[in-house]
Amino acid sequence: MSLGAVGQPRRNARRSIPHREHAKRRRRELHDVRHPMRPELRIERVLVCPSGIHVVTSLAAPAVGAVDEIAPPSVVAAGHTAADLVAAVLPRRYRNRVRPVVCRLDEVAMAELVDDVLVTSPSTLEHIVAASPVVLSTSEVNDVALRLAARLEAFPVPTPARRRRWDRRHSTAVALVAGSVAAAGVALAERVGALPLPW
Repeated sequence: MSLGAVGQPRRNARRSIPHREHAKRRRRELHDVRHPMRPELRIERVLVCPSGIHVVTSLAAPAVGAVDEIAPPSVVAAGHTAADLVAAVLPRRYRNRVRPVVCRLDEVAMAELVDDVLVTSPSTLEHIVAASPVVLSTSEVNDVALRLAARLEAFPVPTPARRRRWDRRHSTAVALVAGSVAAAGVALAERVGALPLPW
């Protein structure tokens, strides 16, 4: 066996690691966005990568004893609507590369098409995205991501923890100011003799 044959697998192994990192760099994601014409509808996640534009809607795992269905029709319809809204803000050449996805929140490995919507688990979705044929070049991934970021709006997500912290600080400040004003009032009344004090 020659040295070249022995060294060959090592060179391939070295190349495979940067390739995986490069594939991750070619992904763009948007979270919690909405279409300007449908501000009430939250689009949870848009994954733009070489295998397409995947519009992801979450589906909680069905309860034990529930009817055995892959995804309720209402969730499938919501997946179609979210994908249609994303496609509507893109040029015509990209619209056929938008894929509606319903992603279960459990980790049961499964993938099935329901009315042209891919219903799958998070880990299976990652495998499908990585193994699917390339339909977008790196420049197209960047172009689509920039267009979506410019045309879609951020969906307002409430942050109650920050509000509560601000409310506590506000209440404390009001109490301190009120106490200072009351103390100043008592001192002034005592000075002018308008308020008889018990001590």
